[in-house]
Amino acid sequence: MGFAEKPMASTGKKKLGDGWLVLTLNVGGVPKREMFFRSEAEADVYLLSQYPLVHAENGQ
Repeated sequence: MGFAEKPMASTGKKKLGDGWLVLTLNVGGVPKREMFFRSEAEADVYLLSQYPLVHAENGQ
């Protein structure tokens, strides 16, 4: 069983100290993008904006 030629894109949110980190992997030729937000609501808005990009990158 071999590996896919192109890594799968993904995104997620994690509580980090006094804020939230949204991590996006393998989207638009950028291997890793981290965005830090003080409020969870702002992090959620950004995370939701990343889902269509991830789905498009993965061909879904």
